[in-house]
Amino acid sequence: MNKKSLQKDNTLFIRFSKVVSILGGFKMRRVGAWSKLIFILIVLVVIWFFLFGIRLIGFFSAVNERGLRATECGTQGCSDTVFFLNTAWTFSFFVIIPLVIPLVLVIYWSLKKKIS
Repeated sequence: MNKKSLQKDNTLFIRFSKVVSILGGFKMRRVGAWSKLIFILIVLVVIWFFLFGIRLIGFFSAVNERGLRATECGTQGCSDTVFFLNTAWTFSFFVIIPLVIPLVLVIYWSLKKKIS
């Protein structure tokens, strides 16, 4: 390598280090903690998809074929209150309980761990 290319690489490194310091100067252990958090969140989403997401795709397919009310209430039909409660239960069973609550808890515990 010649002297000009080394000087150019050094200039790019200095510019990059200034950008990083302006953005908050990430320390290596902070990056490690964030990457661990992101990895755990990705694992949770993948597990959720294989346990519940595939069934949720089937649910949406049934809704597309028959409609939401017929899918939730069945062939007998139901009142508006029962329909609302069935829809809320289905949403909480597929999304809130297995996905949102674990994601919130992991983020809370990781932030709590960083503060203390």
